[in-house]
Amino acid sequence: MRRPFHHRPSPALIVASVALAVALGGTSYAAIVLPANSVGAKQLRKNAVTNKKIAKGAVTGAKVKDDSLTGVDILESSLGKVPSATSADGAINATNATTATNATNASALSGYVANGLTRVARMSTQNSTTIPFDPAPVFYGTALSITAPAAGFVVINASISVRNSPTTPCTTSCVWWSWIRHFQDGTNSTSIVSDTNDQFSATSASYVFPVNAGVNTFGILLTRSTAGGANGTLQGWFAEMNAIYSPFGSTGGSTLGSTQAIGDRER
Repeated sequence: MRRPFHHRPSPALIVASVALAVALGGTSYAAIVLPANSVGAKQLRKNAVTNKKIAKGAVTGAKVKDDSLTGVDILESSLGKVPSATSADGAINATNATTATNATNASALSGYVANGLTRVARMSTQNSTTIPFDPAPVFYGTALSITAPAAGFVVINASISVRNSPTTPCTTSCVWWSWIRHFQDGTNSTSIVSDTNDQFSATSASYVFPVNAGVNTFGILLTRSTAGGANGTLQGWFAEMNAIYSPFGSTGGSTLGSTQAIGDRER
């Protein structure tokens, strides 16, 4: 009896069969052939992993390199309000914050225009005005006016010099008083007493007046007393006065500290 004939496949047939299996199996073949965790960075082609190949939510903050994202990478409209920026709502709904970029709002601070926070004015005079005896004081020199943009306070500083007349000199009780008056409401500062025994004498005064919005005018008053046998002639000789406006009082509001009432001491 003849034995069956067993024909061995040729090498070419084997190679062709493997190639056919790979072609038909595709990725399933690769999955079977490649061991788990065997594909690394060296096996990936450059730019092989595209946006479509990355699963949604796969890249977390921990995967992003620190300080690698810039403004162009962020969609600003997707950001919520920064918690510490809540106080920015106090900038009048932040409208003025945009305006300030163009410097338009630089002229205002908390509702006050720049020239409404402080103003100054000054005057000086040289006039040989005779100082009368009570009860008829004289306004010496020229008045000083300052325009208040709103109700507030005006600080008046003044210096006055007086001459003892060389033709009719005072030799007895050469005392004189000076004070500042607010014309609009008749308020007076504290009076200051001075004595002119020599040819000249000088004094200074400072007072804070509450004022209303508008023009406020101030002047220096001088007078003498007949007490003690006063004689001779005293003359206003030179004076300077300046005014400084502020909308704020001693505590940042509309009040001042206490002061002694005018008129509680006799001249």
